[in-house]
Amino acid sequence: MTSGYGTEWEPLVRALRRLATSSHGSLAFVVDTGNILWCAAPSLAREPQGAMKENLAATEVYEAEIEPRIAPLRRGERFNTSRDESGARYYACSFAATYVLAVWFEEPFDLAVVAAEVERALPKIKELVLGLPPLGGPGSDAGAVKVRA
Repeated sequence: MTSGYGTEWEPLVRALRRLATSSHGSLAFVVDTGNILWCAAPSLAREPQGAMKENLAATEVYEAEIEPRIAPLRRGERFNTSRDESGARYYACSFAATYVLAVWFEEPFDLAVVAAEVERALPKIKELVLGLPPLGGPGSDAGAVKVRA
């Protein structure tokens, strides 16, 4: 199964897929404070969501959780939050002052299970995200590189 991302992204795709699967979510993804969806992967138990579903989920998390917290996030504050309402079910946590890891659900979820799975997976996902080249290519995002360092 190919993800559509380049080879250097495959370890992150696999880590996100494992997280979505182990937390019983339909999708796991990373979005940043610029409302850019970095990477998304469906659970092994689900059909691929498609770019439209991934973008809608990322936009929902961005507008509800990231946008109101941009200034504190850029100062290094972190958050963990969840929402379990019909149409918007997710668990999200911030890392590295710029990124948010989220797991999206189609059904109600067990918050304790999901929080534990995210906590277990976050160090590896953080390492993989911070090791990626800037989205626009080398040297295209000096500000983000400085923040990520």
